[in-house]
Amino acid sequence: MTKRVDDVGSLRIFVGLRDISGYFSRLKLGFTSLGYRCFFVDLDNHRFNYGPSDFPWLCKQIRFFHHKRGITSFGFIGRTTWFLLENAATFVLFAQVTLTCHVFIFAFGDTFFSLRELWVLRLLRKTIVFVFAGSDIRPPYLNGVAVIENANSCKELADHTVKMANRCKKMERFADVIISYPTYSHFLRRKAALVTTVGFPIPAPPLRQPFPNGDKTSDGDETVSILHAPSRPVTKGSEIIRKAISELIAKGYKINYTELSDQPNETVISEIQKCDFVVDQVFSDAPMSGLAVEAATAGKPVIIGSYAAEIFEQFHNTIGSRSIPRFHVCYPENLKDAIEQMMTVSAQREEHGKQLKQFVRDRWTSSAVAARFLRLINRQAPSDWFFSPLEIQYYSGYGMPKETVRRVARDLLRYGGTSAFQLSHNPQLEEVLTSSFHSANPKNFRS
Repeated sequence: MTKRVDDVGSLRIFVGLRDISGYFSRLKLGFTSLGYRCFFVDLDNHRFNYGPSDFPWLCKQIRFFHHKRGITSFGFIGRTTWFLLENAATFVLFAQVTLTCHVFIFAFGDTFFSLRELWVLRLLRKTIVFVFAGSDIRPPYLNGVAVIENANSCKELADHTVKMANRCKKMERFADVIISYPTYSHFLRRKAALVTTVGFPIPAPPLRQPFPNGDKTSDGDETVSILHAPSRPVTKGSEIIRKAISELIAKGYKINYTELSDQPNETVISEIQKCDFVVDQVFSDAPMSGLAVEAATAGKPVIIGSYAAEIFEQFHNTIGSRSIPRFHVCYPENLKDAIEQMMTVSAQREEHGKQLKQFVRDRWTSSAVAARFLRLINRQAPSDWFFSPLEIQYYSGYGMPKETVRRVARDLLRYGGTSAFQLSHNPQLEEVLTSSFHSANPKNFRS
């Protein structure tokens, strides 16, 4: 690295090329509040509107060219023309930030030229940081999103798995710092910093009062407002959540249920302030999400369903309460009971919300998270910030029921053998997966 992080006046930082739940736009705010020059770029075309990009005109052109080359009616020549224009504009952006910045923080494994430019950054002695959110490195056979995208084809899923594993190898080879979480880091080999220890930059300015609707009684007579805001309703288990809410209403509870999808971030924030608590998702493999953090900032309790609930609890007890707020994590089959419990004990619900709010506002301000990034960049982070991916034992996946994970993995095992899992670097986990999925339910994938 050519600059130390204490060179506040001269160190310049690039953050991009996507924004996940507002994480990276808020991270930029953290760096700038500490006195560092930071440039943020989000090339995604989405409605969430987390934060404005630097180089707005150039980013707009890149998005426009990318959209045009995806229109099949242009034919080969038309698509090639738009592709060349997109790459030319991307090169101009890459050249500008490369000449300016010393540190590159990449989101979701996305770089300017699909990792091909990493050797240039290394040659120029730039510091490279990758922050992984889940689907960017999670094995496809454990990922509900990838299973849907590769539906009914073992070959497509196997090819996707090889491609993902190879991407992870390349990113590891060039990265100075990796930030991730154990339950989705199966393809990693080297130690990575815990994303929960580094933290999730909370929305700024702070949200308003946590319970604007007044006090709730514990006798179940008052209407309880529940919010669910899935980015992907299928993999977030929205149908299961709707069913649980319907059953509770049939049981006599008064519930005002709001479900938002593909809405601007300010709309979601507004609805968070109106609700009593949030139901995030059913099949998570991480102990938090962007929605959960936004709810915590407003002092609202959050229910997260996960097969890793026990792992989260053990991990939390091992590393201590300083690392992560205590969201209400339950097993997927216990989701309805968790919602009912959260509804009926308003005093505990409010106290839980206050504790979450206090934690994130004490430890996860954008400047506090940015300061931890700087410690990692300057190799000053303590050893207990890191985990070894080779110790991972979780294999129940994300975004789908455990039974689906078993069937998909078993079919992949039949198709490509043990090597199809791409886990030769972790023979212990490879053996566990092979033995666990060998006798799964009848085949549901075609080769």
